[in-house]
Amino acid sequence: MCFTPLVSISTAIIEFIIAAYLILHFKKSKIAKPIAIFCVLLGIYQLTEFLLCTTSYQFWAKIGFITTAFLPALALHFTINYTKNKERINKRLGLLIYLIPTFYFLMALAKENFILNTSCGNYFVTMRYIIQTGIYKPLGFIYLFYYISFVAIACVLFLNHYKKQKNILKKEIDVDVIIAVIISLIPAVVLLFLFPMIAFAFPSIYCQFAIAFAIAGLIACHLEKKLKN
Repeated sequence: MCFTPLVSISTAIIEFIIAAYLILHFKKSKIAKPIAIFCVLLGIYQLTEFLLCTTSYQFWAKIGFITTAFLPALALHFTINYTKNKERINKRLGLLIYLIPTFYFLMALAKENFILNTSCGNYFVTMRYIIQTGIYKPLGFIYLFYYISFVAIACVLFLNHYKKQKNILKKEIDVDVIIAVIISLIPAVVLLFLFPMIAFAFPSIYCQFAIAFAIAGLIACHLEKKLKN
């Protein structure tokens, strides 16, 4: 949890409010909707941590895992749409992008012991997944590779898009979106996967990164609106 259940639930509420603001205030924006979706998913993650640490029901840890599993795929999907200036991506490409997270989504639902154990303290929360141990460990490394590679591809696409832009505001939007994506996804890899894999507890400060992502997203949307005006 984010140090206390109160902070965790407060962060979730803030994320949901920002998502609603983005949808209502930037109706014609190309980037507001995907950023709002990210905010909702990050808010759901915070909500699952709050419920996990107040009810001790491990089901919420499973929902939290599923929520974060789709973030890299969504990031790459949005990046392709934005940098290629398309409303929709090729169906086959779309299926490929969501193939890996869908596999882990189904696995998490199908296996009752997918969450091995959870622990919530005053300052730390730990979660152990079945893909981090025993014969399932290769699946854990595949999941880690998926997270890192999709983020890397998204960043490369945005960097290439940035280099081609001549408008300063468009360049600022690209940089801001890259920062937002990195802020939201890299902590998930480091804090939620790597540390538990090597049996260290970690401070669950993902909520601070969630707020930072929302702020970066808001800035990007305002820059886009300024560009159109």
